[in-house]
Amino acid sequence: MKTIIKYLRDFVRADFNPVVYGLFFLFLAVTIFINYYFKFEQNILTPLNFKPGIFFYNFLFFIFPYFAVAAIKFSIEKKYHYFKNSEFWVKSLLFMFLIGFAQGFYQYRELIPEKITQEEFVFTARLFVNIKRFIIFLIPIFIIKLIYDRQSGTGLYGIHFHKFNVKPYFLILLFVIPLIVWASFQPDFLRTYPTLKPWYANGSYGLTYFQAYGIYEFFYGMDFMMVEFMFRGALIIGMMKILGKDALLPMVAAYAFLHFGKPAAETISSVFGGYVLGVIAFRTKSIWGGCILHIGLAFAMEAAALMQYYNMGKIEGL
Repeated sequence: MKTIIKYLRDFVRADFNPVVYGLFFLFLAVTIFINYYFKFEQNILTPLNFKPGIFFYNFLFFIFPYFAVAAIKFSIEKKYHYFKNSEFWVKSLLFMFLIGFAQGFYQYRELIPEKITQEEFVFTARLFVNIKRFIIFLIPIFIIKLIYDRQSGTGLYGIHFHKFNVKPYFLILLFVIPLIVWASFQPDFLRTYPTLKPWYANGSYGLTYFQAYGIYEFFYGMDFMMVEFMFRGALIIGMMKILGKDALLPMVAAYAFLHFGKPAAETISSVFGGYVLGVIAFRTKSIWGGCILHIGLAFAMEAAALMQYYNMGKIEGL
């Protein structure tokens, strides 16, 4: 815990600019308010799913916060040389395209067999949702790594097996679990979690509830690893050679927009969580700390929601 606090303290001391941070938080406060007050993501972006231009719209949706915050920081701190760096443009535009493409890719539904039950369709679709980032992200980012960062010594943008201290991250999980238990009593929480409702798992393809849910949770965890791989791996570790610590705030802005379809409290917390996880990745040159926290929190929220459903009598056999 002390180690992570030191990471944060040292980073803030080196990076903090009151004007930049003030405009950064103002930008996110305004955009988050607009999204939830006018239901932008729900009423405007989501209906465009399956439309021919959805990938382009999602691309614009993510480049807007990333480059808006980058422009604020680079211009105020007079770091115009970043805009003249071709590697900055190639990497950032490709990473934003991959995020937008994965977010709007629903064509996997065409691969699902027609002659299955409604429960099996939902179960299969949820598996595809959790697998698609792995398929979309891995090869393009690996190619970028070979072209620009072959000798970086950070593995595949934070995926390496150097010695890593896991203790601080599990201590943080123990600290936040009571908060998750409290959140599980809120209606918004139960509308979102568990992400695969129990009645869509039991009996699918002849699997028991625990078999189906075990398979689902494995790929659910993989999806969070891919989120860390993109946002803390590619957008922090992959951009460090160009931007150094200045890679952090644009990443956090794009990461907040990723949460616009979730409860407002989760989007707001993603700003601070994304900042902390970004600092950890910046200091450790690894995504494993973020993976432990992100996946651990996700599994804890799933477990808390399942227990609430069990207490309400909606799950039998737990």
